[in-house]
Amino acid sequence: MLRQIFFKIISCLVAVASIISCNSESKQSFIANFEVFMEEVGSNSKNYSNVDWQNADAQFADFKDNQLLLWEDSMTPDEKTKVNELIGKYQAQIVKRGINEFKDQVNDVIDQTKTMFDELTNDTTLTQ
Repeated sequence: MLRQIFFKIISCLVAVASIISCNSESKQSFIANFEVFMEEVGSNSKNYSNVDWQNADAQFADFKDNQLLLWEDSMTPDEKTKVNELIGKYQAQIVKRGINEFKDQVNDVIDQTKTMFDELTNDTTLTQ
């Protein structure tokens, strides 16, 4: 009888340890996958098309809005800091993308304005 109780207690402890171990591995996988994602975005963002950015935004939203919620309460302060750094890096990529798009638009306006003035100054019918 005592042996059966002891066996049940040990079995429960092993089960709890397994659950905790799997939980920790999944949390670590989340962080590792998030890091790999951010390395890819950081390395390739200059060459991203609109479709690439849409895919990256969807992946980021999944990391931040879905997966993070699963592990947030069980994270250590160091893990939270790491995830916050990754989120900040992605937000910086968004700002850089906006700045580059704005810069491209300004350059387009400059090119269009130059062409407009060239056309106007070269039109001999306007000077007659």
